[in-house]
Amino acid sequence: MINISQLYVNSLIIIDRLYKDIKDLNLLCRFIEDSLKVVNIITEQIRLKMITIKCQIRKVKLQLRHREQLGEALRVIDFEQLKIENQICVQKIDEKNQYLLGMKRFVGKT
Repeated sequence: MINISQLYVNSLIIIDRLYKDIKDLNLLCRFIEDSLKVVNIITEQIRLKMITIKCQIRKVKLQLRHREQLGEALRVIDFEQLKIENQICVQKIDEKNQYLLGMKRFVGKT
């Protein structure tokens, strides 16, 4: 025959264990929720960085494409022509500087 007091004690022990288990489960649940929040924050930061990097890649690709188009437009002949025009402009500047120097000397003598 089962003793009532023994049943009562056994039930209290079971209830106490269940309470500890529930308390432990609540702690575990809180820990998991906090961990998930941290993971969500990190995931969002990574997502934003990826968007930024994709935007930068897009800009660099556009710049590269633009440079390639300019490179096709400028040939060696164009550079030679620019070089000749630059030399002509430098000669004209020298001539005008000489004229200006002569005029300063002329004004200084008078």
